[in-house]
Amino acid sequence: MQRARSISDALSWGIDRIDSRSGTDGQYDDSGVTGSGSLVYILDTGVRISHQDFGGRAEAGWSAGCPTNSESGCGDANSGWVYQGVITEATSQCNGHGTHCASTAGGATYGVAEGTTIITVQVLNCGGSGSTAGIVAGIEWAVADSKDRGLPAVISMSLGGGGANRFDAAINAAFAEGVLSVVAAGNSNADACDYSPASTPLAVTVGSTTNSDAKSGFSNHGTCVDIHAPGSGITAAWVGSDSDTTTISGTSMA
Repeated sequence: MQRARSISDALSWGIDRIDSRSGTDGQYDDSGVTGSGSLVYILDTGVRISHQDFGGRAEAGWSAGCPTNSESGCGDANSGWVYQGVITEATSQCNGHGTHCASTAGGATYGVAEGTTIITVQVLNCGGSGSTAGIVAGIEWAVADSKDRGLPAVISMSLGGGGANRFDAAINAAFAEGVLSVVAAGNSNADACDYSPASTPLAVTVGSTTNSDAKSGFSNHGTCVDIHAPGSGITAAWVGSDSDTTTISGTSMA
């Protein structure tokens, strides 16, 4: 069934923009494609899965800092890591980046695929830092979990840093298992081919645009960028409460 969502001034212009080849009309039309029956793994800072924008479709997953769920100190925002990647009221001072990205991908109000199931995979701590090994382990966990569930899956990674090709092997292995990785181009106004995972050929690398269809000034660019999407001034869920929102910019939002 085809559905259209009206876009109020409080909501993101971005989802309005992507449902047509040009312009905005104050609505987001999903053309009947809601993502129902699919999985999106958010590899990020953790997700407040109880947020109302997820409508019960966001689930606990895995944390690089608490891989067995028995590590001392996990679940305390001061440690930087939360059990199964789940941000709660007690850890709501954690960075909301992952919650915002999850909302943009699959939120009922702010998201593109409002029917998908969101799985949180914390590969960055509450301060937004992580390791190559932790991110690779998160990719591998997501692939294994998606195989267990037997559903179409996408990995979303709005993260990265300097140095090309650090994640190629893990992303290529995921692709071989039928799991596509969608990654942020980066926010340095530089060549995305100098960053990872943006440089990985088998990932879909996304740059950011403004509401006038121009490249956002911060967005990385170059031949490693596959597509552009709205990333400037994007409103989505945040971590302060189950109704919290914020408006931020970045290729992460695209």
